[in-house]
Amino acid sequence: MDTASPSPEPRGGGVIAVASLTAGVEVIRRFAASLEQQPGVYRMLDAKGGVLYVGKARNLPKRVLSYTAIARLPQRLQRMVSLTTAMTCTVTRSETEALLLEASLIKTLRPRFNIVLRDDKMYPYILLAGDHAFPRLQKYRGKKEGKGIYIGPYASVQSVEQAMLTTQKVFGLRTCADTVFANRSRPCLQYFIKRCSAPCVGYISPDDYAAKVTEAQQFLTGDSGQLRERLVQEMEQASQAQAYEQAASLRDQLKAISWLESQQSVHVPGLDHADVVAGYSAGGWAAVQLFFIRHGRHVGNSSHLLRQPPDVPLPDLLASFLAQFYEQWPAPPQILITPLPTDATLVAEALSLQAGHKVALMQPQRGAKADLLAQTLLNARQAHQRKQQEDSVFAEQLLLLQQRFGLPHPLSRVEVYDNSHLQGDQALGAMIVVGVEGFQKTAYRRFNHTGRVADTRDDYAMMRATLQRRLRAIPKIGNEDNTVDPSALADLPQLWLIDGGKGQLHEAVAVLAEWGLSAAIQVIAIAKGVERDKGLERFFMQDAAGVTQEVMLEEANDNPLRYFLQRIRDEAHRFAITGNRAARQLNARRSHLDQLKGIGPARRKALLQHFGSLRLLTQAGVEDLAQVKGISRTLARQLHQQLHPELE
Repeated sequence: MDTASPSPEPRGGGVIAVASLTAGVEVIRRFAASLEQQPGVYRMLDAKGGVLYVGKARNLPKRVLSYTAIARLPQRLQRMVSLTTAMTCTVTRSETEALLLEASLIKTLRPRFNIVLRDDKMYPYILLAGDHAFPRLQKYRGKKEGKGIYIGPYASVQSVEQAMLTTQKVFGLRTCADTVFANRSRPCLQYFIKRCSAPCVGYISPDDYAAKVTEAQQFLTGDSGQLRERLVQEMEQASQAQAYEQAASLRDQLKAISWLESQQSVHVPGLDHADVVAGYSAGGWAAVQLFFIRHGRHVGNSSHLLRQPPDVPLPDLLASFLAQFYEQWPAPPQILITPLPTDATLVAEALSLQAGHKVALMQPQRGAKADLLAQTLLNARQAHQRKQQEDSVFAEQLLLLQQRFGLPHPLSRVEVYDNSHLQGDQALGAMIVVGVEGFQKTAYRRFNHTGRVADTRDDYAMMRATLQRRLRAIPKIGNEDNTVDPSALADLPQLWLIDGGKGQLHEAVAVLAEWGLSAAIQVIAIAKGVERDKGLERFFMQDAAGVTQEVMLEEANDNPLRYFLQRIRDEAHRFAITGNRAARQLNARRSHLDQLKGIGPARRKALLQHFGSLRLLTQAGVEDLAQVKGISRTLARQLHQQLHPELE
């Protein structure tokens, strides 16, 4: 499931200072007085210049002044006004342009009071590359910049791989990189399992291969009728000629085509290229489900979960969602949606302007399209139900954690810390965040300590440095004199869970005392048990008198609280280890290339761009190396000798 969520909304338990609210209103009034009655996009800024909120307006001064009517604003927006110290705006030619600019700025700036679509991934395409005599079949993400035929987008990698596998079986198109293709002297395994026609060694002519590429394009775009007829005729001819092995191969190709079409076929009249969107909301969360229809085929679905502020109705949320979602690529000509978003006509105009063709938003009430929309809505409801079930598990465990350890405040945000290094190298601290909604992965952070901590093998010093840098990163916390603005307390976690024993616990407690946050954040340290076995962990915390206490939990493996703490500790460990491993791999690659004589930064970059990876670079011959820009034949020979000293 693809999860999307807004920036964490500030917890509303604190009292908003009247002085801050009054100051914010005055800032807004002064700014509104300088505006002309034009459409545009406005931004509210905090004391550090960070963007709190991005909004669009048909009439800028009228919309901006609406924030001065404090009594009409929900508490969330009252808090936003209290934090506002400056405003800026961009005037646009129309409200449609303002909507597009608003969506772009929200995705780029991620303001804390906007509903932000956190799904930044580019959905995959199938690409038939057009820059080679034998085009490559490949999965592709990103902007359509290179030559070739782009088919999609698909909702998931699994959908792409499924379609590509069938295409390989039927048409035998190559999937290898150009560098591998150019260096083959005999067919690879793909040829022997009948998934490639081996153009690399001349087993198929360019013309015959081009014909297969054309057929593959027709198949992937839903035009497979003629292809099916041809395969049936060839199978019958092969059978009559008693070429049974060839006939069986053609039969298998027909089966593959039929299976993929049965998985993807939609059979909705008049629905060739469309997205089906349904939203469902309850309990402060909204689930948005999308079905992608391309060339009459269902090529996958995507699910998005968004936190829904109480003052934002579902049609408003869907309007913001559509503008941000289609900011990455053009919307299809038809979008079936329920419910219709607020200002549906304006949203359709904005999507049409962005796509370069007319985009229609519609909510069919009967017929096959309405049935498909109802099915999409059912999927949205089920996704929402799964989210509620997951939330209830985390909420129950956090309540149990609070009660068992005697914590003074309910837990809505827990930060878990771990350190990782390899004998002092690639040292980093990792932080994950757990709340009643589960793991909040958009809030995860890593802190690189290499060159910052004098002895990166000192776990205590690393933990202290990690926690110090974390506090400095919180708005209105990281002041030079380590003082805390009271209005920032609502954004703090209630608990730090530290991976370590009494030493790490004392470091965390000392950091909190230094910042005056001892009463705001509690600390629990989780230490590995005897022989580092799971189920034998030891838990430490300090009582009100500053005495370290060991809290005992039942050692049973089915103890739900112990299992929960193991789970979140292991997630922090995983996040730290993956960051450490990635840093080591990057450093190893850079170190290996740095050791090559005669290869400076520009040539290193050219080599990596040409071959794509260090592994392929080491497999290259002298002739291949000499083709890289800036590498002469003499230098290529020297480079090859350095890469392969065993050959000398």
